[in-house]
Amino acid sequence: MHRKLQPIAIPNAIPNEIPARHSSSRLAQSPVRLTSLLAGMLAGLLISLLSLAVPCYGQNSTEVQSTNVQSTELTCTVTESQPNPTTSNQPRWTIAIHGGAGGDLDRWTPAQRQIRLEGLAKALRTGTQLLEKSAKAIDVVEAVVRVLEDDPNFNAGRGAVLNEIGEHSLDASLMDGSDLSCGAVANVRKSRNPISLARAVRDKTPHVFLVGEEADAFGIQCQLPTEESQYFKTQEQIESWNEWKKRQANKPQATSRFDHDRGQDRLFYLGTVGCVAMDTQGNLAAATSTGGLLGKKYGRIGDTPIIGAGTYANNSTLAVSCTGVGELFIRNHIASAISSRMEFLKESLRDAARHAIEKTLPKDSGGVICVDAQGNIETIYNTPIMARGQANSEGLFRVGLADFAGPDDSSQR
Repeated sequence: MHRKLQPIAIPNAIPNEIPARHSSSRLAQSPVRLTSLLAGMLAGLLISLLSLAVPCYGQNSTEVQSTNVQSTELTCTVTESQPNPTTSNQPRWTIAIHGGAGGDLDRWTPAQRQIRLEGLAKALRTGTQLLEKSAKAIDVVEAVVRVLEDDPNFNAGRGAVLNEIGEHSLDASLMDGSDLSCGAVANVRKSRNPISLARAVRDKTPHVFLVGEEADAFGIQCQLPTEESQYFKTQEQIESWNEWKKRQANKPQATSRFDHDRGQDRLFYLGTVGCVAMDTQGNLAAATSTGGLLGKKYGRIGDTPIIGAGTYANNSTLAVSCTGVGELFIRNHIASAISSRMEFLKESLRDAARHAIEKTLPKDSGGVICVDAQGNIETIYNTPIMARGQANSEGLFRVGLADFAGPDDSSQR
């Protein structure tokens, strides 16, 4: 809507000359007239200066589109933002989640696909409900990842893959983009929700990273829930590990590095969970949690708990959570690299994320979910599938594995 403001009349500031009747002798005899004349001159000059210095404002959200200054009037055109009638009473927020990249969707039964889609929808709904109540982004990403950690169908918390000795070890991290505060844990085995343990590291210590038994002990000190080993192990993961172990026995000098038959071990490569969000205050946050790789070396740590590799958030650029072959994400510091391209090369979120996944990483190595400071979303991957979901305050809500059940995902590969 455009509204033309009425011209503001500005008197000539200074007369070209003083009329003859105001001779010096008569002015001297009439101090009142002299005072009135000088006051009028100064007032005119003051109005001119103020008219040029003070901007024009309208009601609601406005901006000055153009200013046309002439010798005797100032004209401003004010543009008023028109709220979207469907979202006029809703603050703006954005959220994206993932449940891991990779795997062969053709090997999944319809029931296996459906249960994972339902798990994604439940987690995404948890996030949207919190954001609608103006919850902080850091609280939202922790809560969403907790839901995914409790779901045995994802490789994080309960249902995590097993390492080379048949045990689980869990990694997690989260980061607040408003102040760059962060917390991370690795190789924990007792904490029911590693992401909440990482949050405790951020909130209750001056540190960033705790590892192993000491990290679990800190969780107990903070009175966080713990579980025994059997809670984390699912029958599906035990069967997958047994199959992996049989094949390893037939491989002389076998290691656990890139020697998996990914078609058979669908749970090996599909893993890790994450969430990124922008809250109603414009703050960004990211969280990631994982059980790692099936058959990984005992003590191995991937990219998930490493700030800048698997997780990163900065209000000036983006929030990002990664999933895939952790060693590759560490070597290429993928999370912080995307942020750096946006900050220093002034690339868009889309271009920076695509450079990381399509040009930096080899094919079939993983993907990322990102939200930038304007609330834009990117979910991009170079694997056959990536379990993921997106939602915002404008009505977007969708989850998918290979395809979304809705509008096309422009980032999909």
